[in-house]
Amino acid sequence: MPRFTLLFAALLCSCATGHPAPPTGEQASMSLTGPGPAVTVFTGRFSPVSNITSGAVMTGASRITGTVKITSAPGSIDDYSVEIELTSDRGSEELYWSVVDGRCGSGGMPLVPPHQLRAVEVPSTGHTRFTGGLRTTLSPNAEYHLNLYAGDGTGLSSVVGCANLGN
Repeated sequence: MPRFTLLFAALLCSCATGHPAPPTGEQASMSLTGPGPAVTVFTGRFSPVSNITSGAVMTGASRITGTVKITSAPGSIDDYSVEIELTSDRGSEELYWSVVDGRCGSGGMPLVPPHQLRAVEVPSTGHTRFTGGLRTTLSPNAEYHLNLYAGDGTGLSSVVGCANLGN
């Protein structure tokens, strides 16, 4: 009964002053966040990469498998956290990465040059977890993919892993 009395008093106060009653419960937590962009999450799985330039499937080639998750910072439209977990049979190496418009193999340009982003360090065990940042604008309704590049290359012939991103 006291809760009903409190709500009735708040409603009565609201009517008398012309201001809405303060929110309660779940409404309070929602109203405190304020307006702003929603958090956007893109996820994908790395799949074996075919030789993209010729379209032929590589047989007996090295494989990279794993997942990627890209999450926007709360209230931001151009600041993202990138989490990559992968397993590779390629041995110890540095892999560069970038987000690209379109689906895997589309030939689009990286949104940020791969060498401007921190490389993924793959140890000799072949398993790694990477967390990094990405500053660019991603549209929640657009198609993107994340390419992994071997060596110093950034072209399609250097792609050793690709994950189509969805949200």
